[in-house]
Amino acid sequence: MGESIPPHNIVPAHAPQLPAASWGNHEAPGSIIPRPPFERPLAAIRRYKWVILGVLVLAIGGGIAATRVVKPQYEVRATIWIQPETPLSQTSGPIRSNELLRSAAWVELLRSYRIVDAVVRKLALYVQPSNPGDHSLFSNFAIENRLIPGTYKLEIDRDRKRWKLALTNGAFTDSGAVGDSAGRQAGFK
Repeated sequence: MGESIPPHNIVPAHAPQLPAASWGNHEAPGSIIPRPPFERPLAAIRRYKWVILGVLVLAIGGGIAATRVVKPQYEVRATIWIQPETPLSQTSGPIRSNELLRSAAWVELLRSYRIVDAVVRKLALYVQPSNPGDHSLFSNFAIENRLIPGTYKLEIDRDRKRWKLALTNGAFTDSGAVGDSAGRQAGFK
């Protein structure tokens, strides 16, 4: 049966000659142009600039809103590190490395409020008006070293143009005309 089939001449198809594909410059394969190291991060920032800007605006707005809503509370701590300046002073003087302070002296140091009182006085953290609108009235408020502590109530009689300052427990009262200094006897400046 193989003899009955005429021989078939296979002729390869002729493909048209196309120019070689160009993949960039015709440079050697190992010579890649180095790019700046910040090109990719800068491209990402350019790509997501509106998302970044939106998050930034939301964060700033949230921070501003939080300062209006949250009532600030302050906590002050102080640490005193006592270290001699020279090796010779370690063996002489009232404070030595073997015994910095007696155990009772540490308690006295922590209870001394020397630094805490100065911060509270400077920032006037002891003034808390019941009406937030009155805060500006107490911006220059200060106290003396000798103060009668407690919660005070200031009442103003507009008809008689007089004021009355009293401790809530009734231990101290002071009064005067509007414009007079209030609380000098209690230790207010």
